[in-house]
Amino acid sequence: MTVDKDLQDLVEFLSSKKPEVQQAAVDIVSGLSGSPEGIDRLKAVQVALLGALLRIVGTPDAELAVSKAALTALVNLSQDAALGKALLQLNTVGRVMEFVREKSCPHIELLLMLLVNLTVEEAGCEALLQLGRQGMEGLHMALLLQMFVKSAVTLMPGQTDPYQHIGSLLTNASRLQAGRQLLLQPGTGFLQALAAQLGPSSSLARRRGCSGALRNCCISAEEDGTLQELLADEAVLMRMLAPLSSSSSTDAAAAPAAAAAGNASPAGAAAGAGGAAAPASSSSKDPDDAVREALAEAVAVLATTDAGRKALWKVSAPELLRKAYEDEEHPGVCQAMEHAARCFMFDADAAQVEGHDGQGHEQLQMQQEATD
Repeated sequence: MTVDKDLQDLVEFLSSKKPEVQQAAVDIVSGLSGSPEGIDRLKAVQVALLGALLRIVGTPDAELAVSKAALTALVNLSQDAALGKALLQLNTVGRVMEFVREKSCPHIELLLMLLVNLTVEEAGCEALLQLGRQGMEGLHMALLLQMFVKSAVTLMPGQTDPYQHIGSLLTNASRLQAGRQLLLQPGTGFLQALAAQLGPSSSLARRRGCSGALRNCCISAEEDGTLQELLADEAVLMRMLAPLSSSSSTDAAAAPAAAAAGNASPAGAAAGAGGAAAPASSSSKDPDDAVREALAEAVAVLATTDAGRKALWKVSAPELLRKAYEDEEHPGVCQAMEHAARCFMFDADAAQVEGHDGQGHEQLQMQQEATD
């Protein structure tokens, strides 16, 4: 295959000592990376090109406009599966995390977007989790989690949130058992911190990321042996239920759950992310279908287990789900709620937990009839 001489020259110009030449070259590359046709053309010089772009990003005294254009190109190129694989082979995840840790690159949002693209594949998640590196496993993720939690309370209203993309990283990483175990590690408060960011004050990216990560954790909880960690804090369950329905529909069922939340005290990082859960009646239905679907699926999976049903009864989940179902229109969310309702209906013993007298069972029967 004959390589375009113009592309070879373009890559060489990326290393030019003349600022104006380097700027022009990186702008051209960034422009080409913005279209599928341009990306296909750049593949002819991918090894040299990716290396040159990474060197620019890692140069401490690089012009901001140059490093931003180089990083923008890398984000665009990383969406291509073949180029993403090539970037992983260049240890891009490790290099980006070094930039993040040392704050040597000011474009934190673009760095995180690059990580999100690279962790779409399992190999990228393994690199981010540092699997197989004894004594190092989880350090990258722990740093990102701390940044994610801290920024949730330090960013001012209306301020740009460059850290919101960590939510997508959590969803990607939690597809692996090691990622889920890190999120659910006792004493860290990470689980409580994620649940705390499901509220309406969080950005859509944060809510989607946290709900996706929680769903992944719930789906594999029995297999991972982490079910008790998920059920230990009633405030977490309440925060997962709250976005499924509007405040007006949860008033009747909120009292027992609110009392439980008032006694909860999430550990560690959760205290900095909003403390104990607010009563369900102070929340509102999340307008995003993807967030509601992820949370409804998470609750439905918990409801398939004996321990999960008992914990959900304690926070009035059956009543809350019945009310939420009345206003829900999204097929995926409705299907998950119906599945949860069937689990509660055939668990007569759980209906007696914490003073339930069967009224909830009758309400669930009403919901089941509505689905027939």
